[in-house]
Amino acid sequence: MTYLDSVDVGKSSRFIIEQCARCYGLFFDNHELERLLEQSVSKSYFVDHHKLHSLLQHPLHKDRIQYRKCPVCSKIMQRKNHLARSGVIIDSCVDHGVWLDAGELKQIQEWTALGGKKNAMKENIDEKVRHTRAVKRKRKKSNRHYETYERHHVKKTDSFIDMIDTVSDLLTYGLRW
Repeated sequence: MTYLDSVDVGKSSRFIIEQCARCYGLFFDNHELERLLEQSVSKSYFVDHHKLHSLLQHPLHKDRIQYRKCPVCSKIMQRKNHLARSGVIIDSCVDHGVWLDAGELKQIQEWTALGGKKNAMKENIDEKVRHTRAVKRKRKKSNRHYETYERHHVKKTDSFIDMIDTVSDLLTYGLRW
């Protein structure tokens, strides 16, 4: 069991989170990380792609993979890239919160300040639009195939019915003679 100390990381007001005295990792309860980032990082109105690229080239812990247990429930937490693009791999417990290793909060704050969050959200929307368009194209293509099949099938069916009618007429008139 890991014992955590409560520390105040707020700049303008109190913001209490838990910190490990041994490794300096931070544990945020659900949604606390987002709240802290909103308070501590000024709004970015542009995306500095050059600096973002440079920041992503130097991840903090690229060689070390460590699965952590949640300090609340002791279940193994899931590892995921913060907002799918930050380059910071956070450990997440769905029920209790997220764990950041030493230095990762600073890297997330820098990434957010450089417009990384804004860029990630835009790219996420762009991906959804591309996916929606692809699904519509696939449906349209499928409908075209169905319509072509239907037209071809109906023509064959109509021809077949015409042929049966002709044979029927011939038999009917043939029996009368």
